[in-house]
Amino acid sequence: MAAPLEGELVVATKIHSAFIGTELAVGLKATAGGGGVKPPLVICGVLLANSVEATVRVAANFGFTVRLRGDACWLCDKRDLTGRLWPAEDVHQLTLALLDGEYAGITTVDEIPRR
Repeated sequence: MAAPLEGELVVATKIHSAFIGTELAVGLKATAGGGGVKPPLVICGVLLANSVEATVRVAANFGFTVRLRGDACWLCDKRDLTGRLWPAEDVHQLTLALLDGEYAGITTVDEIPRR
């Protein structure tokens, strides 16, 4: 089960990226203190090819180092514009491949140490 640790920043989102319309960037900047060093982010969530992907891309564009827990994300089958139905696992793997390297390092739950 995923749950925030005591004292961790929690934001409620209303649109695709957790950075848009929230205080997430401000809160993360405060976490960094006066040194200006942005903390690395570990991201996981529901709808990998939607809100998770949007949040990862915005975080990377803001200069954060992002580690995406690929095995702690979920999504569903997706129909493309030609009508072809893509299985969730195929969409999952393609989305991870598109984000890997340029926007995030793809990791697993076991690869990221717990505090």
